Amino acid sequence: NIQSELEETWGYVVHDFEYHLKMIRQQARILATSREIAAAFDQNHNDVLYQWGRKLINTGLVSRVSFVNSQGIVLARSHFESRFNDIIEDWDDLKPIKDGGAISHIRKENDAWFFRSVVPVFQYDTVFKGAVMVEQAITLEFLNTMAVSFGLDRIAFQTKETDRESKFNPGPGYI
Repeated sequence: NIQSELEETWGYVVHDFEYHLKMIRQQARILATSREIAAAFDQNHNDVLYQWGRKLINTGLVSRVSFVNSQGIVLARSHFESRFNDIIEDWDDLKPIKDGGAISHIRKENDAWFFRSVVPVFQYDTVFKGAVMVEQAITLEFLNTMAVSFGLDRIAFQTKETDRESKFNPGPGYI
């Protein structure tokens, strides 16, 4: 039955996306629970924050790391060293992290999509200092690999905002 095959494949796609969000959240938690990072937040030491984020980016596991203080001001962007001291545009949507929870979702920025996790940073486990934001780009390569692994010719990605369909086709001989 074609409907059950589609439902099964869709379940695999959802599971794969959830897995990637979980991995991004774990990377963010590793940074957010570091005492050195909490101290750097306290001292506004953006070079220390930048260096920690660069180490994570250099692993290839993530594409962007940002450190944001409790007012939503960027202390450091490890993917863009000279861009900091601005306010995160969606900070108000992220304020629930002050209670200790993480927010993980898929986010669109300009014409790009990202897995994103925002995890709070606390000093002494009680004083909210800000957040670590870790993102991984959802690239054509990622979607093509996913399509091939599920035996699909392509993945169509449609957004609610535009109802525009983006087609990703790995093509013949893609490995």
